[in-house]
Amino acid sequence: MINLIENSENLTEIYSDMKIQFPVEELKPVNYFKEMSANPNYKIFSAYKDNKKVGYLFCYIEKYILIDYIAVYKEFQSCGYGSEILKTLFKQYYYLKGCIFEVEKINYQELNTQKRQKFYKKLGCENTNIEYYYPSFNIALPMDLFYYPLSCSFDKSAVINFIKHYFKVLHFNVNNLDKIVEKIH
Repeated sequence: MINLIENSENLTEIYSDMKIQFPVEELKPVNYFKEMSANPNYKIFSAYKDNKKVGYLFCYIEKYILIDYIAVYKEFQSCGYGSEILKTLFKQYYYLKGCIFEVEKINYQELNTQKRQKFYKKLGCENTNIEYYYPSFNIALPMDLFYYPLSCSFDKSAVINFIKHYFKVLHFNVNNLDKIVEKIH
């Protein structure tokens, strides 16, 4: 069983791994996470299995869970820990409406994008078909938005309203945020 321990103290160590595992255009600066860790709705979890740190999870939790970042350390990948981390999170927050995932669109030249989409579908997530853009500095990255129901089935307008709300909280430092929000439908 995976244990999720809320812990922003290991941020420097985790961020070093994030720079390896996430595309630079999706990665927020480390100071952003230090600032966000003061927000009670923004959680930074370290994931442990048998007292070994196997991964981490950053999420915003309010009516929904928005997964900001999730990763399993390289030496523990392909062991099922990513699914275990999320299933533990789902059990812990079963009373919320659902869980939202921002997922790179499939690029058939990039095998990892196909693997990520397959991972979320296997977990039971559905592609919302919302036209979605991830706010990153001065650009808007087109992404797919996946949904996992907890206490409520998918409601497009409710999810879009939540996105507009959490964008103001999570992406407060992005230029032209209002223009990016307008593109989401």
